[in-house]
Amino acid sequence: MFQAFDKNGGQPLTPADVEMLQGLISEYCQTRNLQLASPQANEAARDLVKWFQIGVTDPERLRELINST
Repeated sequence: MFQAFDKNGGQPLTPADVEMLQGLISEYCQTRNLQLASPQANEAARDLVKWFQIGVTDPERLRELINST
């Protein structure tokens, strides 16, 4: 679901980053009754990684952003 580098050459995600982002997407899917492999979950995961790689690294802020979509 997550790539270590973004396609534009962004910084690599650490294992702790990936774990945190996976937890957020799992939570997102649970609250919306979505499968992790659903198109909506994939789009949300891409958004989370994008926000993370542009500097939004606080889990609470990421949760707010993903829940606002």
